Amino acid sequence: MNEAVPNIASEQIYYEGHLPLQALWPRGGCLTTLLFGWNIGLLIAWLRSLSLKIKITSQRVVLIYGIIAQKEEDVPLYRLIDCGFSQNICERLLGVGKVWVISADPSAPRLEFSLPSPQQAKEFIRENAMRERQRMRSLTVD
Repeated sequence: MNEAVPNIASEQIYYEGHLPLQALWPRGGCLTTLLFGWNIGLLIAWLRSLSLKIKITSQRVVLIYGIIAQKEEDVPLYRLIDCGFSQNICERLLGVGKVWVISADPSAPRLEFSLPSPQQAKEFIRENAMRERQRMRSLTVD
């Protein structure tokens, strides 16, 4: 007996990688370098960048925290309530910024992460959240 398998759209990956190293410079990387010197400041910033892996697809946002022990947060885009981005002047010069996502997921109601081209990332997330809500036939209740 053959059962019909639901047609699940393939996920398109927008971004997959670690926290960009240049995103850490305006948020304490400069201070660390001044306090501990160039080599140690870069080493600390590099280790911090390895401690967060980001994956944004057309169906979900996944953040994996940690180097040795890891914790994963997976937020389906159909549960997205709001998203946005912010950039200070240093981040604009370096081409990075912080993207934030607010969801109806109880385990991860708010996620924040830094990415290159944050405005494009936010638009990708917003557009795909609308598509996922339509595909899942999900309704948002105000």
